[in-house]
Amino acid sequence: MSKTRFERSSFLPTPAALAQLHAILRSNTLPSDIEHEIWVPIQSFLDKAPSEVARYDVEIEALEDVLAILKSDRKVLESYANGCRSISSPIKHLPTEVLVQIFGLCSLRGGNGKMPTPAEEMERVSQNHLLRLSQVCAYWHRIAMGTPSLWSTLVVDTHVWPRCSEPPTTLIRCITSALQRGGEFPLSLDIVVDSAQPIQQTLLELLSRHSHRWKSLCIMLPMSAFRFLSDAKGNLPLLEALTLVFATHDDTSYTDDIFEIAPRLEHMGGAGFPVAHPRLPWAQLRLFNYQNGHSRNLSLDMLTHLSQTVQLLITPAMITAIPFGLHPVTSNAETLIVGFITDPDPPHTRTILGAIMECLTLPSLGQLRFIRPDVSPPLWNQPKFVDFAARSSLCDTLTTFEVWAKIAEDDLVECLSLLRSLQVLLLWDCPDYTVITDSLLHHISWAGENSLLPHLRHLCLTSHLRIQDESLQDCITSRIAPCRFDGGWFAAQIFWIERELSPEFVARMSELDGLTFLVSPDVVFW
Repeated sequence: MSKTRFERSSFLPTPAALAQLHAILRSNTLPSDIEHEIWVPIQSFLDKAPSEVARYDVEIEALEDVLAILKSDRKVLESYANGCRSISSPIKHLPTEVLVQIFGLCSLRGGNGKMPTPAEEMERVSQNHLLRLSQVCAYWHRIAMGTPSLWSTLVVDTHVWPRCSEPPTTLIRCITSALQRGGEFPLSLDIVVDSAQPIQQTLLELLSRHSHRWKSLCIMLPMSAFRFLSDAKGNLPLLEALTLVFATHDDTSYTDDIFEIAPRLEHMGGAGFPVAHPRLPWAQLRLFNYQNGHSRNLSLDMLTHLSQTVQLLITPAMITAIPFGLHPVTSNAETLIVGFITDPDPPHTRTILGAIMECLTLPSLGQLRFIRPDVSPPLWNQPKFVDFAARSSLCDTLTTFEVWAKIAEDDLVECLSLLRSLQVLLLWDCPDYTVITDSLLHHISWAGENSLLPHLRHLCLTSHLRIQDESLQDCITSRIAPCRFDGGWFAAQIFWIERELSPEFVARMSELDGLTFLVSPDVVFW
């Protein structure tokens, strides 16, 4: 490394010389026209410039070599310093259990219902998020590779396998490795199989060999591939949640008893069942989510087996089939949830709701919810609901009622008059239709023994708030005393859409004794 001091060139132009040259260049003056005392220094400079520039080049090259050495040394020093600092880094003091929890936050979640890109499929099948963590240090490698719970979620979609950068056999090896690293830890599986080809058979048979570990299984497959799960029959000791979707009905030799014995199964969902009564442990189910995608087999007969919660989601195929009639069904289900997952013509929704209510008798029903998925609200069918309420004795049993529908105020008041045991009421304004009005709040207010809802304890309103604050206040405050008389508090939840309640109003309500008051924007509205 040179220790001599480089001397700057004595030929460097002064600001005055630069200005003079600039003026000559702008005037396009020829050398013969330039004054002698100006031109002579320029000629002298031109004679000396090449050697001076070369002298600078030599120095710059030497300095670049020095700079490269300095940069390399600095990088080594910084890396070494970081390594020394990491010895006492706070993360080094985290217990292994905490690191496992942190790693778990990076782990896979279930699919979002959208087909992945080939790159996304490769990423999740290879569990690349864990492989990256394992490369940080030997300690992290031991944790990532040696903690079975981190490898307990598998998300697979064979639709995109032909377009992946690796062959399907490599993807199968990745899944095999993940299953091995998971040991005997319970599995959560989200699987989409597009056909019954040999590679799909290999995948399903591989997963079935681990069926004793299945805790949660969501699987969509053609019926012809279902037989590849046969090894799971009678070997489902841990299965708690099952979603089974048949994408196609391409096999008449369907056997539906694979999940008949599953002692812990409580949550069941499905679509496209090829028979009305798949063999399942119906009596132990606490939640059944039904959205049959095949109209030819549409039936609500399975409700006869259920005594807990039924969620009925209306699909396009069901919309086609329901108006043609459903068999009468009597069930001891305690909760019924109904929602649309498609946008049918509004008049059609009244017919669909009517057909569902017409076929059902639910004498044990405690909760009835017409919920709001991301679609337009259905039109209410008042005559069918009145008959359904009478037939099911909802006056005595129903304690929770939620309405997401275009329902006239008079019809809603009549509905509520039939539900004398109601304790929880949830009402929604629709995007282009106001359900919650000043008049309705007056009807809901406490009016002594003749009150519309004598046992109401919880009121939840999702509203445009096209009402007077006084009407809302009168309704809520009127309900406090009756609840306190019974030894409880009244709860009111307001989710506003168009306008916000004033801070003064909220403060006034929050200070009331005997009232639990919550107000917030409805963040999931359109």
